Amino acid sequence: MRFLTVPVTLIYLIVTVHAQQSFRVGKDLSPNLVFTSFEYPGNVLQRATGINASGDVVGWWFDDISGRIRGYLYGQGAFTDFDIPVTDGVWGYGINDAGVIVGAAAFQSSSQGYTLTNGQYRRVHCAGYSNSEATGINRQGDVVGDCWRSGHYTHGFLLHRGNYVAIEYPDSVSTSVYGINAKGAVVGSFALNSNVGGGYLLEDGTYTVIDFPGATFSYPTGISGTGVIVGNYQDNPEYGGYVLQNGVFHKVLVPGAIFTYVFGINDQNVIVGSYEDSSLTWHGFTAHK
Repeated sequence: MRFLTVPVTLIYLIVTVHAQQSFRVGKDLSPNLVFTSFEYPGNVLQRATGINASGDVVGWWFDDISGRIRGYLYGQGAFTDFDIPVTDGVWGYGINDAGVIVGAAAFQSSSQGYTLTNGQYRRVHCAGYSNSEATGINRQGDVVGDCWRSGHYTHGFLLHRGNYVAIEYPDSVSTSVYGINAKGAVVGSFALNSNVGGGYLLEDGTYTVIDFPGATFSYPTGISGTGVIVGNYQDNPEYGGYVLQNGVFHKVLVPGAIFTYVFGINDQNVIVGSYEDSSLTWHGFTAHK
């Protein structure tokens, strides 16, 4: 397999303003959802992290024979592995409607983001940073992710038509980006210091803070073409996912699960995520109304 480098150079910064919006918690959405569970055969550590309009799911699993993380594509009831042999591990994070996969590959001294198109890997490397990861991709092929130097905070980016755009929540020390939709709206998290942070939506040059009311911590992970946002929250002792629509948060909890995490949503509003059951085994799932 070829692993080509896509050099990206910072050309401009996004200048934004803050927007304040009030949110409330509505009914638990879980009883109204149809959950479909799946698991990589014989594996207890795995995550399902992205989904496209065709329902193809991308994720990763731990290969305890080689001791490495490997990526997978799940579709039509079958798993297909993908890997970069010269790396120490490969994570799959997102997939668009054209089947282009994004993620991160671990090397001996760094992590590098990538795109995978028809068996060809291209490295997404931010100039001036030793580490990167590509976390999301939309149908137009715009890629979002993070860059960082060893021992330093992360900085978000958007890769659009070969141009690197910095995404930095105002006055933050760290910004991460997790998802992007077809309209270019992105979601992620930020930290103002070691104790204060939260989630955000960046749309049309404006940041909106996205925080689950009353939760100890929360962050958005994906956004659909119609602006439905998904993410996760911690409200001790509960760890769950959420759907945010029209200013109302709705919990998403897989029945019987210890932990539920929601990582993505497609334009049909099918969500994807992972949960841990009482035997401490992890599973992937999709859910829809």
